[in-house]
Amino acid sequence: MNTNRKHMVMADLLYPAFLGTLIYSTVDKINKPESPWSISAGVLVFCLLLHYVMDYLYTKLDRPTEYSWWHFGLDGAIVLCMFFAVRGALDANSMPWGLPPVAWLVMTKLAAVLWELAEPGTRTNRKRLAIGSDAVFGLGYILAWLFCSPYSFLLSIWVSLDAICYRLYDLYLEKSRRERAAFVVEVRVDVGDT
Repeated sequence: MNTNRKHMVMADLLYPAFLGTLIYSTVDKINKPESPWSISAGVLVFCLLLHYVMDYLYTKLDRPTEYSWWHFGLDGAIVLCMFFAVRGALDANSMPWGLPPVAWLVMTKLAAVLWELAEPGTRTNRKRLAIGSDAVFGLGYILAWLFCSPYSFLLSIWVSLDAICYRLYDLYLEKSRRERAAFVVEVRVDVGDT
C-alpha cells in the first residue's frame, strides 16, 4: 500500500477541519440577527467557500507523484490563507494584521504557483496551464485589491471563475489521461501485431 502520510494528513484531516470551522462560522453568522450582513458580503463568503471546496478536491484527487514537505507546507499556507479570507469576509474585525480577504487570495495564488513549480515536469502543457491560470487569477486578485471594494460583486465573480477553473482543469486532466491511455493501447496493439 503506497500511502503518503503527509498527503493523507493534509487532504483527510487539515482541509476538512478548517472547512468545517468555516461552515460553522458561516451558519453562526447567518443565525445572529444582531449582526448586519450585506448581500455582497454573503455572496463573497459563498464564493470563497466554493473556492475552498474546489481547492480541497484538487488536493484530494490530483495527488502529485511525490508529495514532499514543500508541498505539505504550501498546502498548509493555502489552507490558512483561504481560512483567513473567509473569516475576513465574515467579520472584518476578526482579521489578523488587518488585511482584507482579497489580500489572502493573492497569497493563496502565490503559494499555488510555487506548489505547481515544486512538482517535477513543469514543462508539460498540463503544468503550464496550472501555473498560468494561477498566475492570471493572482494578478486579477491584485487588481481587485487595488481597485475594488473588499466586498464587491466583481471580486465575487472573479473568485467564482477561479473556482470554476479548478473544475475545468480537472476535466482537461481527465481528457488528457484518456487520450494517453488510448495511445498506449494503440501502441501495444501495433507492436503486438508485428
